[in-house]
Amino acid sequence: MQDKFPALETKNLHSRYGSREVLRGVSLRVNPGTICGLLGPNGSGKTTLFRCCLNFHKASSGDILMDGSSTLRLPPPLLAKKVSYVPQEHRMAFPFPVRDVVRMGRTPRMSGLFRPGKKDEEITEQALACVGIQHLADQPCNRLSGGQRQLALIARAVAQEAPLMLLDEPTSALDFQNQLEVWKTLRDVAERGVTVVVCCHDPNHILWFCDQTVLLRNGQILDSGSPEKVMTEEALAELYGKSCARGELPGGHPVVHPVF
Repeated sequence: MQDKFPALETKNLHSRYGSREVLRGVSLRVNPGTICGLLGPNGSGKTTLFRCCLNFHKASSGDILMDGSSTLRLPPPLLAKKVSYVPQEHRMAFPFPVRDVVRMGRTPRMSGLFRPGKKDEEITEQALACVGIQHLADQPCNRLSGGQRQLALIARAVAQEAPLMLLDEPTSALDFQNQLEVWKTLRDVAERGVTVVVCCHDPNHILWFCDQTVLLRNGQILDSGSPEKVMTEEALAELYGKSCARGELPGGHPVVHPVF
């Protein structure tokens, strides 16, 4: 049985900063339980689209729906029950233990006393296990490696129990091994039924890990669909010029490689 509504839908979304229009009629649909990658050069509108979805920035016109309901006027406590957010990089100023950082994701679900109950503690432990960082639970978050810190932030988003998770370039500052660990974790999260939307600059990550890709350029959607079908030579050339091309790895796996 198919879900009645997409997990995330934008309808003819426009947004501007002053006189500069950044999003121009962006309409997209993301199905529940999938990983969708937003791909495009700098300035294409990816981060602004996220900011509008999170109500950090007001759209000029259009609508944003999550599970069929408009979220443009939702107060933050209610929006936090619909969508979680993992920033590109977040450095903790204080030595909060990882378990406490993950528990912070429960804040929208707590009672008026803002004290974690038994259920909150159980879900916190489940989120640590889901991401595979139980062994780091008592470590100060500000002493973790970049990859470990990103996993802790993903665990915090998992503990939030929102059906939609937005991530802004979650692997941009990580080495290759940690990049793969984060993406594998996101696949595990999606298999638990959470819809994951990732702003990404690496086309290979989109090809290898995503179910859907949305190509953005100059604030407009060039195409949307499965990465295999959407990320053609022509589309890559429109995004990045003639600097890269499609190819195959041994075993037939697709790859985007530079053109020298």
